[in-house]
Amino acid sequence: MATTAAPPLTVGEARPDVSSDMLWLRFAAVPCVMIIGCLAIVLPDPRFFVAVPWRLPMLISWAVYMSLVSSVQMYVNLFLPLTPPPVHEAIDNVGYFGIGCSLDRGHRRHASS
Repeated sequence: MATTAAPPLTVGEARPDVSSDMLWLRFAAVPCVMIIGCLAIVLPDPRFFVAVPWRLPMLISWAVYMSLVSSVQMYVNLFLPLTPPPVHEAIDNVGYFGIGCSLDRGHRRHASS
């Protein structure tokens, strides 16, 4: 008799303890918090961003990118619950850490010079 492998888990099955209300809250709040957080970086020393014109647009575009990645991840969780978990991991690994953190490191490297 041949044994069949169990079907792989989906995103919805892999995270059963996260409520739909919490996902909706994160879907709405996290993008706003990222953009507002980056703007809060500007408030203590606006001269740093005014002195070199490209710093502020770069910081804001990074915040918009990170909020977009968060929105895509929440879209997968909310509306595509049958998606395999590697998709969620790919969004984390590529979107947040691969691109988002490398942009952040580049910003910090140029900001210190």
